[in-house]
Amino acid sequence: MKRLASHFFPLLAVALLVLSAVPVAAQEQTATIEGVVTDQSGAALPGVTVEAVSAAGQRLSTQTDTAGRYRFPAVPPGMYTISASLAGMQRTTVRGMQVVLGAPKKVDLAMRVAVVAETVTVTAEAPIVDVTSSATATSVRSEVFERLPKGRDFTSIAAQAPGARNDPKAGGITVDGASGSENKYIMDGVDTTNPQTGVAGKVLVTDFVDEVQVKSAGYQAEFGGAVGGVINVITKTGTNDLKGFVGAYYTDRSLGGSVRPTLQITASDPNASEYHLYPRDDNKVVEPGFTLGGPVVRDRLWFFAAYEPALQSIDRTPESFTQSYSQDFRRDNGTVNLSGSATSKFLYKFAFNNSG
Repeated sequence: MKRLASHFFPLLAVALLVLSAVPVAAQEQTATIEGVVTDQSGAALPGVTVEAVSAAGQRLSTQTDTAGRYRFPAVPPGMYTISASLAGMQRTTVRGMQVVLGAPKKVDLAMRVAVVAETVTVTAEAPIVDVTSSATATSVRSEVFERLPKGRDFTSIAAQAPGARNDPKAGGITVDGASGSENKYIMDGVDTTNPQTGVAGKVLVTDFVDEVQVKSAGYQAEFGGAVGGVINVITKTGTNDLKGFVGAYYTDRSLGGSVRPTLQITASDPNASEYHLYPRDDNKVVEPGFTLGGPVVRDRLWFFAAYEPALQSIDRTPESFTQSYSQDFRRDNGTVNLSGSATSKFLYKFAFNNSG
């Protein structure tokens, strides 16, 4: 426990995101929901109460202006239900609205005069192209990448975005041809780019990730310093349902493939060649851990906590020597966050992320 504390607390990356009725000035970690509320004739309806409820239970409320317009400028990404209510009108609800990082979601609502107690429910389809933004960006949410093959770090998710791939030479992710050292990495609103190498400065286990966004072009001035792409990551938060995961990941030499042999000219006869086989080092990795999220105060305050240490043991035999050398590594990966709804127009998130 003493060793864990010495690794965890000095390396904490702290991000406080205040999601209120005005746009935040920090790195982009939210999205926007906006639209117009009209009646059957198409006339704007002022004073309509519009409510947005996330799948996690976060609830925001606002009213339309004189032109029938409403706007939620800073909402966490995820699945939302939008509803509109006004005295004398039927309540209108739109379900299944997927909101992703940085992309404004336009949801127009049409209301009808109430004759009897009725509710109009619409199941919406997300538009294929966002016509309101010139940025080229791809967002991958946990509901998607949990079903995809990936590595243990969030960069393996970013590499699945169009135009992105692993950089075999410099390391990191190359976006649209730029080298792996020309990107900017944002984690819960904090710039975690390594100032020396330009690659990701922190490891974030994929089990902790809620969404990964890769911006390749047309991104805002707030991401200045990136020549390649911007990899924007947000961690999971709790919901009104208590749920989690307990398990372990394991790999060793027997579960991996051998290094491909190469054909080399023999030293004694330049006209002859032979296949050169490479010995495999014994490399064992064990990653036990857990995740747990749920409500502290239902519909008001939620928590998420996770810890997954990576324990690695390597037995290496240098090619020019016969003696083997052993080396052990340990990396403590953890995250803790609190998210909540202070008022109908004020959301917040307080997050600690660590790898070291």
